[in-house]
Formats: sequence, structure tokens, C-alpha cells
Amino acid sequence: MDKKEFVWNRDWIHSYISNWCIFERFKFSNALNNNDLLGIFGNNNVKAVKRIEGAGDYLRNLVSLSGLDKEKTIKIIGVNLKSRNSLLYKKIKPILGLNYAYAIKDNITFCPSCIKFGFHSIFHQMTLFKTCVFHPNETLLDSCEKCGKVLGKYLLSNFSNPPFTCECGLCLLDNNNVISIFNGWKKQFTIKDDELLNLLSLYKHHKEIPLLIHPIRISRKYNEFDQSNLSLLIDYKKNYYLNKEFEENKILKEVYTQNLLSSKSVLKDTINNYNYTFNHRYNIRSLVQKDKIDAVFYEIYMQSRDIYKAIKRYLVKNYINSHTTCIQLNNKLNSNDTYCGFALAFTFWREEFEDINLSQKIRQGPVESKIFNFECYLERFSLYPKGVYCYYLEDLLNNCFEITKDFDSIDINQIKKVVSNILPYLLLERFCEYLKLILNPSNYKSDNYILPDIIPMHLIVIDKLIPKTTIYYQNTFKKLKKLIKNMNEEKNICGFDKNKKYEPYKTPSQLVMLRMDLNR
Repeated sequence: MDKKEFVWNRDWIHSYISNWCIFERFKFSNALNNNDLLGIFGNNNVKAVKRIEGAGDYLRNLVSLSGLDKEKTIKIIGVNLKSRNSLLYKKIKPILGLNYAYAIKDNITFCPSCIKFGFHSIFHQMTLFKTCVFHPNETLLDSCEKCGKVLGKYLLSNFSNPPFTCECGLCLLDNNNVISIFNGWKKQFTIKDDELLNLLSLYKHHKEIPLLIHPIRISRKYNEFDQSNLSLLIDYKKNYYLNKEFEENKILKEVYTQNLLSSKSVLKDTINNYNYTFNHRYNIRSLVQKDKIDAVFYEIYMQSRDIYKAIKRYLVKNYINSHTTCIQLNNKLNSNDTYCGFALAFTFWREEFEDINLSQKIRQGPVESKIFNFECYLERFSLYPKGVYCYYLEDLLNNCFEITKDFDSIDINQIKKVVSNILPYLLLERFCEYLKLILNPSNYKSDNYILPDIIPMHLIVIDKLIPKTTIYYQNTFKKLKKLIKNMNEEKNICGFDKNKKYEPYKTPSQLVMLRMDLNR
């Protein structure tokens, strides 16, 4: 198919313009729809579909471009869109630190001031931004102001809407003159967000971007990010790349610099400790490579156990010491609806991280074997505490350190540093969430009073060029103290009378046995 058959100008493609906008402009200038585009630019996978209308979302995806032929896009549009995608990702990788696809919203999100000129940027589509980087006062939208419906998915969708037009017929362009519209497409918008410009400049100055780890991918399923968390993420990265100081004392920063001699010494002690604990396994043979790796897993497991128990003691001693009796009373599940908010929050917290059922087991304490229920599945890290936060941390360790591949390169001090900083932070943050649940239960009614699984924001930067690991996370102690203060100010937050003797809880089977005994 010849380029001369179409109305198109290579100058209509600018830096940071989205693929969706490129194809909307192509549709507009040639009076086409999305299925026409698939027929023109489609690869062999599209041709294999009997009817273009039957092509699925995978072939219509504007991030992976799985259904488009590279040679056709170069010949007709004048750009290799896949190479352009890769270059864009390299530029924004210092900001994202994750797979490009995770950063893109499902629904088309636009700036009202940009879209009226037929311009839509990839920054409009990124989950990191709530406002337009070209018009900082404009909030990004994903729905039509006339009918309220979403504009559509970020795909070459199967709908026959005209370009830049909602399903209801509202055109988002503010000009009907085709010549004026075409001339307007040559206009290049200027980024007015100085912080974004600084971060984008990092691509030019860093030959190799360090490994960035943060919990955005966990939040991806909600298709929404808390703006305060996003601001924190940007603050972390500005400090790391630009040495910009933090405001107040809300953010904690820990830096670990590799020390091979110290790490080898700790690793040797770790293996000896593992051999002593599991000596019944190795009284016949010596430790093999897999056993040495398991020794590292066991060391991290024991470290996480000590951290969890230390945090539990800290909470009891400093925040709920006057409610320890309430915890026992709460666990007896009295039938008079009396409760203590402090005890409830602590009970829910323990229940999640110890993976035990409410009430009787908590009162008795979990059963622990000699090796503290240590389990190693498929050569992966495991932690003593359970729950979504700890499963996240396990995945983080497994994905980042990949210790099963090269045992000799393990820096166990680095792994322990990450665990010793991030695990206490996650444990305290989760306790804060349970306090919020007790204080404002109506906020969680839509979720059946279940806490969301959104991981609190933090950042781990592992630089390969200089053997250094930097960890950023929030100072949770101020927030915890404020929540405890709010709890104390609430009326009837603790309904137990410490001087009253309450009847212990009886299970249904105990009640049946009691009645049988009375009837004799």
C-alpha cells in the first residue's frame, strides 16, 4: 500500500505524543475508523482473523502494538512505532522503574485544553499523573462532559466513533476548519512541570539506570494511585537523582554500601547455624549447594520472625499497654456486644500476620515447632509473618536478588538490610490501617470492612555501577501516635470494665454439653 494514497504529514508526530493520538489524527485526515486502520497496518496475525471486527484486544493494543506491521508503519506514517515505544520507555524509566505497560491506564485519559487541539500525550495516559504536565491547572479526565461515559479503552477499539469523538457524538475538537486543524497539529506543546523535566534529563546523564523497586505494580489492579503516594515516589527519586532534600522529617532514608569481607563472614556464620539447627539431615553427607542456599532462606526467615516479635512487643508496651486485659476479654467473644477498639485492631493485626483464626488461638498463642515452622518451597524466600504485605516482600526478595542462580555473589548483608528496614515499616503501616478501620468503619463498608491490599509506598534503589543500595520509606511513628491519640479521644472506644468479671465465651458444642448436663 502506497503512502501517497493517504493524507499524512510526518510533522504531526511530536515528542511524547501517544500512539492513540497518532492514529486518531490518521483517521481524521483520511476519514477512516479503527477497523480500517487494522486492515491497513495489520500484520499476519491480523490477516489470520477471518473478519477484522473479530480481532481481539491483544491485536488492538496500543502499548504492545502486537497487531501492527513494523514495515507498514514506517512506510505510511514515517515512524517505527515499536522503536519509538522503546525509546520513550528508556526516557521515563528513571521515573517509573517498572515495565512500561504497568504505567498505562486502561481507559483513555485526556487534558481538556490539549484535546481540543487534537493532542494527546503519553503522559496523559500514565498512571503517575493526575494533572496535565503541559497545563498544570488542568485535571485529567477519562469521561465525556456531556454524557459522562468513558471515552474508551486505550486500544484501536472495535467502535465506529469518529476520531476525537465520544460515543454520544460530542466532538472534543474546538475547530471545524480542516486546514486550521492540520496546521494546529504542527504545534508542539511545552512541558511546564519542572520536576518532570529534571527527571527526564536523567536519561541523558545516566548510562545505566539502577534497579528501582516500588509497589506500583501491586496497585495496578485498582487502576488508580493515591496522589500522596505518587508524590512520595517522586520525592524519593528526586532525592536519589537530584539530591533534593526532604521537607520535614516524614521520610526515612537508609544507605547500604557493599562490604564483601563482612558479607562473607556473615554468610559463613549463617551456614554454620543452619547446619547446627538441621544437623539431623547432614550427619551422613556434607552440605551441597542447595543446602547453602536454603541456609540463606532460613536466616532471613529467622530474622523476619525476630522483627515481627519485636514489633509486637513494641506495640503492646508503647501503645496498648493499658488494654492488655481488653485483648483477653475481646478474645473471649462476650455476647453482650462489648468491645475494645485497641484490642480489636491488635487482634486483627496479629490474626493476619500469624495466619490464625480469631479469638481462642490468639489467646493461646500459635504453636511453634523447634524450627519455628520454617518452610522452603521451590527455592524461594519465606517469612515468618504472613499476610499480603509479607507476600509482597517475599516476591520482592525473590525477584531482585535471584540468589539461586549464583550463590557466590550473594550479599546477605544487603538482603538483611532490606528486610530490617522494609518489614518493620510494613508491619507498623498495617497496624495503622487497622486503627483507621476501627476509627472510620464506614469508609470500608463498600469493601465489606476488609482492608485493601495496597502496599504502602517505598523505594529501593539498587545501583550496579556502585555497589550501593538506598532504601526510602515513610516515618510511620508520627502517624501511629496521631491515630492512637484519635482513638483515645473517641467516646466508648473501650467498653470493658476492668473491675467486672465477664463470663467466658462458650462454643456452640460447649453450650450443648452444658444443657445436656443440666437436663440429667
